Amino acid sequence: MVSFQSPRYCIYLLSFILAIEVAYLNGTKQFSHKNFDVDNSVKKAAESLYVASLNGTKQFSHKNFDFDNSVKKAADSLYDERASSSHNDKSLYQYYYLHIPKAGGNGALRFLNEDMEHIHQRKVCNHGFKYEWLNWTQNDPDCVIHMSESYYSPNAKHIMTVVRPPLEHVVSQYFHCKESKDHATRSHLMPSLDVWLEQWTKAQDSKSQKVVREYDCYNPINLQTKKLGNPENNIELLDRFDVIGVLPQLARSTCLMTIEISGIIPPRCNCTNTHRRLRADHGVIHHGDSFKLTKNQTKMINQLTKRDALLYKNGLDIFENHVRYVETKYSFNMC
Repeated sequence: MVSFQSPRYCIYLLSFILAIEVAYLNGTKQFSHKNFDVDNSVKKAAESLYVASLNGTKQFSHKNFDFDNSVKKAADSLYDERASSSHNDKSLYQYYYLHIPKAGGNGALRFLNEDMEHIHQRKVCNHGFKYEWLNWTQNDPDCVIHMSESYYSPNAKHIMTVVRPPLEHVVSQYFHCKESKDHATRSHLMPSLDVWLEQWTKAQDSKSQKVVREYDCYNPINLQTKKLGNPENNIELLDRFDVIGVLPQLARSTCLMTIEISGIIPPRCNCTNTHRRLRADHGVIHHGDSFKLTKNQTKMINQLTKRDALLYKNGLDIFENHVRYVETKYSFNMC
């Protein structure tokens, strides 16, 4: 549960209220605040809003409620305390960077290693595809961030990730399998993009493992959602992740991660500096963010990534709220 011990609390409150108000405006009758551990004043607001929606009232607004200043002050105080402690005590927090394949992991690794070595004299440890959280934290005390392409696990208490727009994500998966040096011995298995998308579109209604074995590469059907443990909404995302970044704003996303861990703003995040976007091409010629899709290809990818599209929308909302919160907190403009 999200509690006062999380620096996400203020962002959580905002998203919580917005979520219940959207549910009300859409006429949803299934929302319940009882699933959330929040301040009593928020619960009261939720109750009034829910009752208003059941009665068909259209005049309710959460703006009429004066939420306790103590909530904001407690969240700010705990954020300061946590940031200060994590900077001074190297053993206090270790973070898991859940690296979604083809979502900027190598670029993020470079940004974060630069920050961590400068601020903490510690490093980011990339564990590839392995997930052995307890072993990592016990055997590598100098790692402040552990990166892996594994799946979400609640065993890691502090988790960060970056999500990518689904269209370009799927295209990037295809060309990685087709052109990457990492898949050079298996690239001959890959058909044209159209055939590949058609096969996976058909596989949605049947067992997809046959297609997985045939191409020996990524399964593009809502890959991001599966990696993150199938979150249903932005509340679940906030509950699971300390930071959610977005690939089109990778530099800012990793700024949020460094600030979350240390409470310190890296010089590269200051608007007086500009940095190029880091991209590892893996020997790939075509890239997801620049490849021109046909209408039919776009249609098939949209069919394959309906849940990922919702995930990205929610992730982007959380990211933008988090940026505003940090900019206000530290009185600066993030680049």
